[in-house]
Amino acid sequence: MNEFEKITPDTYKEMNEEFIHDGTPVRIEIPTEAGLERWKNWKEDIHTKSVPPTDMVAEMWEKHREHRDK
Repeated sequence: MNEFEKITPDTYKEMNEEFIHDGTPVRIEIPTEAGLERWKNWKEDIHTKSVPPTDMVAEMWEKHREHRDK
């Protein structure tokens, strides 16, 4: 069992109880089992590019040449 499999809604309840006991003014929203499963199974690659790369130097040269040739 890995660390993610150990997390359940009871984990969040226990953390909230500990916060109350310690007087910490923080509360965590307790997720549903379905919400936790969705989070555990999330497989998005954070390294994918969502914006096409641009060559900013080339763009600056184009603007420079356009301005120079006016």
